[in-house]
Amino acid sequence: SKLLIHTRISPNQISLLATSVGVFAAWCFTRGLPHWMILGAILLQLSAVIDCVDGDIARMLHKETLTGKWLDIGGDQLVHLCLFAGIGVGLHQVNNNSGPTLWLGLAAALGVVLSFITILREEQGETSHPRLRQLMAKAANRDYSVILLVLTIVNRVEWFLWMAVWAVHGFWMLGAWLRHQDELDAKA
Repeated sequence: SKLLIHTRISPNQISLLATSVGVFAAWCFTRGLPHWMILGAILLQLSAVIDCVDGDIARMLHKETLTGKWLDIGGDQLVHLCLFAGIGVGLHQVNNNSGPTLWLGLAAALGVVLSFITILREEQGETSHPRLRQLMAKAANRDYSVILLVLTIVNRVEWFLWMAVWAVHGFWMLGAWLRHQDELDAKA
């Protein structure tokens, strides 16, 4: 962040770079070969680092915008969607087009879409749901990329895919339940 603060690079350009690197990381996973997957995991780490810089620059320069917020949120979701689908495709190829990995990747990608809808409903809603906001704040990181890197190195990427399916579907279901509970509490 300190290196970029005195350049003409905008926070939105940094967001687009983070998304592009993340999508390229996902493509690396579609190759299915261990060295490509390791490269994908390393690029995902780089994407996560770059993704942190856009917000830092925006805050330091007082250039926070609604467009920037949505570029960041939308870019993150696009990376997740591509990553989970890419891992599913790559593992399916490695497994000679058999096994559950393709379906797991698609199920995780669907979970990303449903999670994004949960986020959109909260961001666009007229009322805030405090417990859902807390969940969103806790889930809004890319710590999972470290787990993916380790599992990629030990050639257990399918374990990550199973965890991803549970995590994304758990997020939107818990988010829907928390939203419902907050609405019930507001009526009481």
